Amino acid sequence: MKPSRTPRLAAALLLIPIAAYARAPEAELLDALSLISFGLLAPRDPPPQVTHDGDLYRVRVPLPALAEPPDAAVEATARPLDAGIWDITALTLPPAGVLNTPGQAKAAPGLLTFAIGRQSFHAKVDPTLATPSPFKAQLGKITIRTDNAPQHTEQTIAQYSTDGTLSGDGHGRMNAHVLGALTNWLITGAGDKPSDSFSLSMRSAAVRYTVEGMDRARAEHLRATLQNRPAAAPAQDLSPADRERLHAMIDDFGALLTRFDLDETIEGVRFEAAGSNRFELGSVRLGLAGDLRDGRVNAHLDIGVADPSATIVPPEYAALMPHLVTIRPAVSGVRGEALTQWLRDATAEGADATALQTRAMALLDDPQARVGVESLLIETGPLTVQGSARLVALPGNTPGYSVHLTARGLDAMMATLQQNPNAIQLIPMIFLAKGMAKPQGDLLVWDINYANGAVTVNNLPLAQPPARR
Repeated sequence: MKPSRTPRLAAALLLIPIAAYARAPEAELLDALSLISFGLLAPRDPPPQVTHDGDLYRVRVPLPALAEPPDAAVEATARPLDAGIWDITALTLPPAGVLNTPGQAKAAPGLLTFAIGRQSFHAKVDPTLATPSPFKAQLGKITIRTDNAPQHTEQTIAQYSTDGTLSGDGHGRMNAHVLGALTNWLITGAGDKPSDSFSLSMRSAAVRYTVEGMDRARAEHLRATLQNRPAAAPAQDLSPADRERLHAMIDDFGALLTRFDLDETIEGVRFEAAGSNRFELGSVRLGLAGDLRDGRVNAHLDIGVADPSATIVPPEYAALMPHLVTIRPAVSGVRGEALTQWLRDATAEGADATALQTRAMALLDDPQARVGVESLLIETGPLTVQGSARLVALPGNTPGYSVHLTARGLDAMMATLQQNPNAIQLIPMIFLAKGMAKPQGDLLVWDINYANGAVTVNNLPLAQPPARR
């Protein structure tokens, strides 16, 4: 439904020139194209074809994976400017094409066909990143059809655009600041049965991501390793060669960059299955950020959903659906080198699970370290619930949990439920929760702790009824 954060991070890792040592104009231009295309325009087999007429250079990157057209290629035109900068005035994908795809199970191979009705591109690129390199691209009227029997899907995208800037610090590290936008994405699917049909639409999406301090040498090493990535298998079943590659990836990720920040907001999501079941979201927000400061890892994930609705929810319960949910799991202050070593040891042959748990708890038994849910917000009618949670290291190297919850508007919510005969069975559970709460002004508070198999709520064991108030 949306661009995946993992391919986008992988693309960022590919912002590496392929021949930085070569100083010929053709090689410098290929460096610039590799940098601005996230490494996609730097194939070695077959290599790009470069021609020029005076100061106008043309590059043709063959696409042998496409079954049609037979001479498919990405084409670019550029002119050299002062100080080694390249003015790339066009970068054009094939306007239409066909790609063979693997068949499902024992089915025959499938086909993917695409068409792009409108495209434009412009960039000014310094392959050395001594000066900032801005770029802007736009694709419009995109259609994509996949035929993998028995499933057939078709996608249309009104427009996709992206613009940003790449820069360097002069010491082999790179920064990227990119904005992207997509409008009117529709996916429809059908199969052999009427129940297989579906449609998924999205009115718009906006994405922003920032990468700072990326080590270009490590990124190139990681890119090469990913091309021969370990086979998908449990760590104990990896071959020595695959285990070595996995450890190399862990080392590269541990020192790859100093900061990243991704934020994506999707508006107007609608899903329909078999023409009857419908699910809608007013908006979805996804955020992922992290940094390495003073040798310590900090990261958080933001998830937010607003105004959901679904036909599978009975009308009498529709008013009880939350109209806003946000959550932020987070890690902060964890020692980076110790975490990298723990990951290496956890994927080593014959790893000791008990020893690994002891060391994991030692990572958390640090005044600066924190792992848990930094914030939680749920709004349902008049009720607002907020909270946080933390994983803690207990004596004996066992994990414990500490949860803090507050609620405002619980009485108003109970009054609403009492007017709904179909929801009145929820009242006893709410009375029980209210009885365990600690009043603080207009708030009700629950401090919940779990340790050694026992749960307490506001310092009272869960099995013990609270005192009457």
